[in-house]
Amino acid sequence: MEKLNRGVVAMLTNDGIFISWRLLGTEDPATTTFNLYRDGTKLNNGAYANSNWTDKTIKSVTKDITYTVKAVVNGVEQNEEKGNSWTIKANTPKRQYIPIPLKEAKDSKGASYRVEHVYAGDLDGDGTYDFVVKRMSDNRDPILLEAYKLDGTFLWRINLGPNIETYTSSLTSPVLVYDFDGDGKAEVMVKTGEGTVFGDGTKIGDVNRDGKTDYRERNRTQYQVLTGPEFISMVDGMTGKEIDRVNFIERGNTNDWGDNYGNRMNFIFVTVAYLDGKEPSMVLSRGAGDLKNRKAITAYALKFQNKKFTVQWTFRILDYKNKIPAGHGMVEFHSIRALDLDGDGFDEIHLGGFAIDHNGKLLYSTELGHGDRFIIADIDPNRKGLEYFAVQQNRDDLLGTALLDAATGKTIWKQYLPSKADVGRGDAASILDTYGMQCWSSSFPGYYDANRKQLTTTRSFPSLSIWWDGDLKREFLDGIGKEGYNPAINKWNASNGSNDRLFTIYNDGGNYSVISPYSGRVPLYGDLIGDWREEVVLETANHKEIRIYTTTIGTDYTIYTLMHNPAYRNCVNVKGYLQSTEVDYYLGYGADIKKIPKPDIYVK
Repeated sequence: MEKLNRGVVAMLTNDGIFISWRLLGTEDPATTTFNLYRDGTKLNNGAYANSNWTDKTIKSVTKDITYTVKAVVNGVEQNEEKGNSWTIKANTPKRQYIPIPLKEAKDSKGASYRVEHVYAGDLDGDGTYDFVVKRMSDNRDPILLEAYKLDGTFLWRINLGPNIETYTSSLTSPVLVYDFDGDGKAEVMVKTGEGTVFGDGTKIGDVNRDGKTDYRERNRTQYQVLTGPEFISMVDGMTGKEIDRVNFIERGNTNDWGDNYGNRMNFIFVTVAYLDGKEPSMVLSRGAGDLKNRKAITAYALKFQNKKFTVQWTFRILDYKNKIPAGHGMVEFHSIRALDLDGDGFDEIHLGGFAIDHNGKLLYSTELGHGDRFIIADIDPNRKGLEYFAVQQNRDDLLGTALLDAATGKTIWKQYLPSKADVGRGDAASILDTYGMQCWSSSFPGYYDANRKQLTTTRSFPSLSIWWDGDLKREFLDGIGKEGYNPAINKWNASNGSNDRLFTIYNDGGNYSVISPYSGRVPLYGDLIGDWREEVVLETANHKEIRIYTTTIGTDYTIYTLMHNPAYRNCVNVKGYLQSTEVDYYLGYGADIKKIPKPDIYVK
């Protein structure tokens, strides 16, 4: 996995300067402590095991202040260089975000481009996450892909061109950022087409020699690109130059996928996966899971080694149409997950209604129909293995939600509705002061435990769960307002059965000055810097910068960086219908952090 550095970050708060840093997945918390220095002066008196500190002696920053963290292993201080220091510049205001200014981008009508997605990856190999930003035009001009370092340095811009669909960018313009070839630097995998202009100015021309390089049907109000060549390109993370290119899964005729306007054929999901248990691959899928159509979900796995793509396997659900049990299906849930479902040391691929084994064969089908959310985690820590919680959409048998065994797909329990309905949202997380995760959805009252016991009569609307404050329970990353454009962090208050507001991010620096894409689907969130709690990447309303928001709440829990948990790192990559991030062990109320399994990883 990625060779991350200490990831020190410091923020000026009302209580002083809050500093936090990473415990790495390759370190042993039983033998690792830390020394913290301010401008060369040691602040801790003895062995310090926590990965955060509040320097209460500093209330304002009148000159540059540098904090340095050094690991102490078995009593011996280590000499660290990269990422173990953070300098707060003189006159830095009180804030809890890192600003990254965006390069100006205007569309053909003079409107500013907005940020849709952000991807984290170490582009230059220094152990610090850099960021690839996908920017959209509301006037449907071509999508822009840009790269920035954490310090704000602009690296490159790619114009994806006219032939990358702009109608549902969460599905139709896939991107992955990861070190795919093991050289210590992240590459960028992106869907491209004729007319794509890379960061070095190179342009994909008329590849099929039909005299046409713009396949848009501009008279259409929804999907406008229904024909034309499609590619997957690998791009150098530092320069934006294309390294290699392969054809994407063949599109063919839109009617074959089940509609005449391009919806189902544009269900595109991508993820990083460790299919061999050692090196990263890319898995890409296209299509919906309706077995009555001529074309349905097709996926392939790609490897990138020696600057070239190779196809590892191809999977087609229609090959299994007559091989699955009666009453079973193989539907998708508008997202994808890659993790070791069955404990065999290899990542499998889950699309909600079925799972693909690491070798490209069907692992299992399920009795589930289509739904919009599914969460795979150690929902029931009293039970061996992982579970997954899924919501359902307009079932004739009135099934609303279900909990299933993630290794086998067998149903553990079901929850039925009083009448037919679309259970639009659902989540699973540790919210209450009870051991194990709770499950809840938009159509049932209250939180339920892993045995389907109702624990409360009220609940929060299922949004995104986030580790933000100092305990092991999760908070809610919500989109406030009818369209969900206003991001905020809330915490469940069990005493009054409602949410308490922790942070009104959308008013940080002015009313409605920070925004999220539609429905609170933030561009990115995950454990990006500092200790194990999660950061949120958002855009200012004037489209001039992105901000990496980080917690300034102390915690007594020291846990290795979540990004060194392979299941977690994989799901931070995923877009689609955005779902909560998860680790593959129990991290919640009552967890014994001393028993958190050490990740079986190596870094390079």
